[in-house]
Amino acid sequence: MMKLQFIKYNSKYLKSCAKLVGETWPLDEKLVNASRSRHLYYYYIRNCIYNSVYSDLIIDQETDTVLGILFASDESRTSCKAFVKNVNNRLILLKHIIFGHLGKRFVALNSVKDMLNIEKSIEKYCGKFSSQLNLFVLSKQLQRQGYGRQLMDRYIQFCKNEGQIENIFLWTDINCNYRFYEYCGFRTYKQFYDDRLSERSDKRTDKPNGFIYYKNLI
Repeated sequence: MMKLQFIKYNSKYLKSCAKLVGETWPLDEKLVNASRSRHLYYYYIRNCIYNSVYSDLIIDQETDTVLGILFASDESRTSCKAFVKNVNNRLILLKHIIFGHLGKRFVALNSVKDMLNIEKSIEKYCGKFSSQLNLFVLSKQLQRQGYGRQLMDRYIQFCKNEGQIENIFLWTDINCNYRFYEYCGFRTYKQFYDDRLSERSDKRTDKPNGFIYYKNLI
């Protein structure tokens, strides 16, 4: 039987977080002949945590394995330290691209460019929100047992305790359980189609495959 614990993120869990994300979202599916695609996941995790003021992990204490992640930002709080960390993170990823660890260099560069541009295109709609849920993922082992709701409730309580966070937003695509957010009290802010996101099962491009949700706290 697993012995679970909620803890803040620590860099020693980088690899375990990356593994969990990789089991959920194939960020490396467009890479060609990548020998060390794990570095793309390391980049993604670091990018999320560097832009977050809140972190919460569910750890199996018996195996020291990450089974749940929630990272979130306070959009009013930015720092030079976070900026420097983000620049360094991109330089590390660029090094791995140049060395060919992510396979064909042009393909890898375009893949990373798409990741960044999707985020930028979505954030332009969301300037009025106080906090962004940067990363939320739960292992299949813990799904439908209330642990996802616990992660979300702990985050929402943090926002309320902060006092200055009036609302939160997140975005997801059609391959995720976006109905879960409705269950947690989030409302649809915008639906959109983007060919860089997961394809719909019906292949339609006139229907949304991306969703932005928000929740007012006051």
